[in-house]
Amino acid sequence: MFEDRTAAGARLSDRLAERDLRPDTVFAVPTGGAGVARPIAERFDADLGLIAAESIRPPSEDVPLGAVTDTGATWVDDRLVETFGVDEEKLEAEKHRAFREARNKHETFDEIDEDPTPEGVVVIVDDGIVTGTAMKACATAMSEVDSCYTVAVAPVGASESVVELHGVADEVVVETTAPSFELLDQFYETFDTSVIP
Repeated sequence: MFEDRTAAGARLSDRLAERDLRPDTVFAVPTGGAGVARPIAERFDADLGLIAAESIRPPSEDVPLGAVTDTGATWVDDRLVETFGVDEEKLEAEKHRAFREARNKHETFDEIDEDPTPEGVVVIVDDGIVTGTAMKACATAMSEVDSCYTVAVAPVGASESVVELHGVADEVVVETTAPSFELLDQFYETFDTSVIP
């Protein structure tokens, strides 16, 4: 249990230090990731930036097929695409929609206004990992930058999603894992939902 996002970020800073991971750049995944990312950036005197992602969803389903970042980087679960029978045309249309939404999310989020260049040890921070699609897309975006060593960081994550992240990010640091869950607020004493659109 975490007191709030700031306390979660402070605890994750300790975990990064224990693993000798000193971030050069910290990227928050909006909206909830900003509160966790800020104390990490402050602890290590790292640049703080933003990377937004939007889920790719099949028609009439609540299970994301993947996600697209505001940079255009995409992560797709091909097994789910096949399971739901989503054809290429519909998938591409949904990717374009998700990209527009991610760009809009980045442009309208005003808590972080810096836009640092990712380099060195890059830490991507969210307030929790449920399906992991957003974090996988964000890690994919950073892995496309040659000079980056990508670390995916969150206070809590669903066990299977955390395992899958190891195949996308160079390292994964998650304080608490649980078999499965749908709502993050159960892991926080104070969970400000006003930052969640």
